[in-house]
Amino acid sequence: MAESPDRRQFLKLSGVTTALALAGCSQTDSGPGEDGGSPPGGIDSGPDGGTTDGSSETQNLTPLTVDESWPSYRADSSNTGHTTNAGPGSDLEVRWTSTDVHARGGFVLAEGTVFVGSYLENAFVAFDAASGREQWRFEPSGPVVASPEYTDGTIVFPTKSGTMYALDAADGTEQWQLSAGRYATPTAVDGTLFVPDEPVLAVDAASGETLWEHSITESPWGYHPVAVADGTVYLSDNEWGLHAIDSESGETVWETTLGEGAAPATGTMPLIDSSGDDSGQRTIYLSNGTQFTAVDAASGEKRWTYETPDPVDQPAALADGTVILLSGAGNMHALDAATGEQQWTKDLFGSLTDPVVADGTVYVMDKDTVLYALDVATGDGQGQFEIDPLGHDSPAIASGVIFVPTNEGVVALQSADAA
Repeated sequence: MAESPDRRQFLKLSGVTTALALAGCSQTDSGPGEDGGSPPGGIDSGPDGGTTDGSSETQNLTPLTVDESWPSYRADSSNTGHTTNAGPGSDLEVRWTSTDVHARGGFVLAEGTVFVGSYLENAFVAFDAASGREQWRFEPSGPVVASPEYTDGTIVFPTKSGTMYALDAADGTEQWQLSAGRYATPTAVDGTLFVPDEPVLAVDAASGETLWEHSITESPWGYHPVAVADGTVYLSDNEWGLHAIDSESGETVWETTLGEGAAPATGTMPLIDSSGDDSGQRTIYLSNGTQFTAVDAASGEKRWTYETPDPVDQPAALADGTVILLSGAGNMHALDAATGEQQWTKDLFGSLTDPVVADGTVYVMDKDTVLYALDVATGDGQGQFEIDPLGHDSPAIASGVIFVPTNEGVVALQSADAA
């Protein structure tokens, strides 16, 4: 039976990221770049990483090196939503906040930089992860409504105009572009980008050259990055289909149908365990309506199915043998990854962002602006933090900081003990 905790059961409401909570913080403004130059489509960056167009508010910052990465929307090419990066704990306070980009679709971190696109204007922005200062800004041909992907010094992202861009992550210089769907977030593995478009594409990340194309009977559900493991690309389509494709040749390995009925919800992003079970066998997890299904990665055969009272509309997370999934309006379920047996449930009352996990803690944000931290093993509330303005997509975690996208920018939170 689902547990329905009162918010007072959580240990601490640490703060509110409003102008009031940030009283006494400094506004970062800086002049033109030292060399007066800017990347194509970009603007000048100041010598300290700030820009004349950017807006970043910070606390009196303690020194921090963000040397860990979150290169994909769901943390890795397996879409686990789980990282071995240092987490921020549960007693949080604001490190910095930016208010000059309407972040939506998720973002990634690499090279000490947060990369995020704007869904309201034609902008893609790089922020210093430690300070929030804007490093560079690129103007694509349309708004960015899906997450980018980082690989080997290159940042790649689709746009609403149907153009995918590859930029130099260091300075925002355009490397190449190609035509791709607006939601076709690529997945990078060993220098190749796998693009969930129709047809599915394998693209050389360095040059933009198409290596192969693979057409399937139904269109891929373009909200979903593919999962890649052991030389196989796994993707879902919009008719309950799951496809396994050889990553080198683009040939079909197997395909199966998980259900029938209306087109699947956004939760059908495939998730695959990164290490397999004791025998080395891997499992794919994904939703099909009110069922959450585990599939053998080698054969496509079903292993188990878990029934939910409401549709599973978002990607799940996998950490330490536990699958965390969301159904309906704020119902969180924890399942044994091997058997599908329920470990605990929690009702958080409202629409939630996709869950992410670090250091045994699952973080999820509701659409009423509250970021929750819960114990993965028990579901117990560890803390909560109110975010203002509203957040839309799942956070990213690196070097003890959790970065939250909002409809006005990015908020970076760290442990109060680190401030």
